[in-house]
Amino acid sequence: MNGSPAAYFSAVQVTTGWDRVLQSFARFCRVQAGWRVLDVGCGPGGLARHLAALGCVPIGLDRDMQMAVLAAHSNRAKLPCLRGDAQRLPFTAERYDLVTATNVIFLMDHPQEGLAQMARVARRGGRRAMLNPSEHLSTDSAAALADERGLTGIERTSLLRWARAAEERQRFSETQIRRMLELAGCQVIETGTRMGPGFARLTLAERTR
Repeated sequence: MNGSPAAYFSAVQVTTGWDRVLQSFARFCRVQAGWRVLDVGCGPGGLARHLAALGCVPIGLDRDMQMAVLAAHSNRAKLPCLRGDAQRLPFTAERYDLVTATNVIFLMDHPQEGLAQMARVARRGGRRAMLNPSEHLSTDSAAALADERGLTGIERTSLLRWARAAEERQRFSETQIRRMLELAGCQVIETGTRMGPGFARLTLAERTR
């Protein structure tokens, strides 16, 4: 790796553990073939690749232009990908059937604004799906899991970096997620924790207004 965020996240997404997480998240979204999907903060395009395999028509968006370029070229289907800000999405209202965000909301300074934007570009009755650190993730719990599973190299490093970022930024409980989505005009369909002892909180919601 050359030290750039794009190179780092490209390496992370091809690890067996994170690829399984993204594949599981894609299934969690309960998509239908032909759905137009916007993946906000798409990174190198791992989630979009799994959504395309389920018959969706994904487009990616990322603040990092190098990340957007990698996403566009990392999928056989040549994923369309744009550079843009998640808190000022460059799309008209009610354009997508599903809007996804993996490890994006917890990094925002103003997450409620980001959720409002993502709800705006989803059609009424459309879906919002997110993956963020849960209240169970910490550097201590991540280190314990890494030791238990014998994780080394990029798999261990990425897990510990994710935990440190979560401690520095935000970790979401079910109550917090439900309230935030309600304020954004969405109703939670399902939320729960996955990954080890529940490090990741997955949430699927429907736009109701």
